[in-house]
Amino acid sequence: YDFFIVPPYWTFEVSDIRFVMTFAMMFGVGLLMSELATRLRRQEQEARAREERTAALVALSSELGSVVALPEAAQGVARLAARTFDASAAVLTLEDRSKLAMIACEPPGTTLDANELAVSRWALEQARMAGSGTDTLPGARSLAIPIGPAREPIAVLALLRADPTPLSADQRGFLQAFCRQASIALERTVLAERAGAALVRAQTEEMRSSLLAAVSHDLRTPLAAITGAASSLQSIGGLGGDVQLELVETIGESAERLERLVTNLLSMTRLESGAVTLRREWVPLEEIIGTVRTALEKLLAGREVRTAIDPDLPLVEVDPVLIDQLLVNLLENALRHAVDPPGAPKTPIEFAARRDGDSVEITVADRGPGLPEEVSTRPFEKFVRGTGARGVGVGLGLAICHGIAAAHGGSITAESRPGGGTVFRVRLPIGVAPALLPAADGGAA
Repeated sequence: YDFFIVPPYWTFEVSDIRFVMTFAMMFGVGLLMSELATRLRRQEQEARAREERTAALVALSSELGSVVALPEAAQGVARLAARTFDASAAVLTLEDRSKLAMIACEPPGTTLDANELAVSRWALEQARMAGSGTDTLPGARSLAIPIGPAREPIAVLALLRADPTPLSADQRGFLQAFCRQASIALERTVLAERAGAALVRAQTEEMRSSLLAAVSHDLRTPLAAITGAASSLQSIGGLGGDVQLELVETIGESAERLERLVTNLLSMTRLESGAVTLRREWVPLEEIIGTVRTALEKLLAGREVRTAIDPDLPLVEVDPVLIDQLLVNLLENALRHAVDPPGAPKTPIEFAARRDGDSVEITVADRGPGLPEEVSTRPFEKFVRGTGARGVGVGLGLAICHGIAAAHGGSITAESRPGGGTVFRVRLPIGVAPALLPAADGGAA
C-alpha cells in the first residue's frame, strides 16, 4: 500500500501520518478476516472428521448387525478399525482362559511381538486401555483397548499405528466409542453362542429323558413277556403241547419286537451321528416289497395287503437293507393305527409303487383315524406318537424313515386320506444306470 499507492511512489517512505492509521486499520481487518477464515476452516475439518467418525460407527453397526459368530464379528471390527485409524489392527482373546490368541487381523498376516502381546494381555485382564499414548506402558508401539463388558472384556483390540504421535483427546474419545459399539456386537455373538449351546443341552436332555422313558417302559414289556414265558416253561411241569407251543410263540414274538425296538434306537443314533454309509445296489423294488411282507407275515395275518406295482418299474440304486427297514416301519405304523370295524373284516393296507420322472414313488395307505392334530405338523419328529397308536413303540419309526429317505437323496411326506386313514409317500431317485460292458462276442454284457 505504501509502495504503490501512497506518495512518494515507489518508496516505503510515509509523508502523512494518516496513511499509517489507514495501514493499521487495514492490517487489523486482515488479521480479523484471517482468523475468521482459519476458524471456518477448522470447523469444516472438524465437521468432516465427525462425519467420518459417524460413518465409521454406522458402517460398524451395519456390518456387525447380522453377524452371529465371534470370529466373523472380530474380523469386521479389525477391518473397520484398520481403515478408520489408518493402522494395522488385531483382535485377540484368551484361549482356554490362559493363552492369548489372535482371532482376526487386518491386513492379513499382521503379527504382534512379545511386548505387544504383553500390552494386550494386560489391557484384557485389567479391563483398561494400555500402550502408546496412555499412562500405562506408554512406550509400547501398540495401543490396546479392551472390548466387551466393563468388568469382563471378551477381547482386546490392538492397533499398530505408523504415526508415533499419540492420539488426540478427540481421537481417543472416538476410539472408545468405536470399541463400545464393537463390544455390543461381540457380546451379542457370545450370548448367541451361549443360547445355542443351552438349546443343544436342552434338546439333549429332552432326548435323553425320552430315551430313558422308552427303555424303561417299551423295552421292559417284551422282556417281561420273554421272562414270564421262559419261567413257565422251566418251572411248570406237565404242560400240554399246545400250551408249550403258545409260550414258545410268545417268546419268539416278544424277542422279535424287542429286536425291532433296539434296531430302531440304534438306527436313529447312526442317522443322527452321520455314521450311516449307504451300500447301494441295483435291485428291483418287487423283491424288497416281497421281503418286507414275509418279515411281517405274522403281524399281517388276517389282513389284506393290496399291492399295485407298476410293471415297467425300473431297478433302483438303493441300500436294500435300509429301504427294507423303511418299508417295515411304514407297514408297522399302518398296522398300529388301522381301525377295524367290529364284526367286519380287517381294513386293508394298500401298497403301491410307480415311476415318476427320475424317481420312484412308493405309497403306503391305511384306513385309520388319519393324522392326529397334535402330530399333523411334525409326523417325522423323534419320540412323537399319535394318541390312537396301539402296541409298544418309542416314536422313532417315522423319524428313521425320514432319515433313510434323506440319506438316499429322497423325501417322505404324510397326508390324511379321504374317507379316513393316512397316506405316506416315499420318493427315491432311481440313480444313473451303469454303462453296459461289451461282451466277448461283440454283444452287450
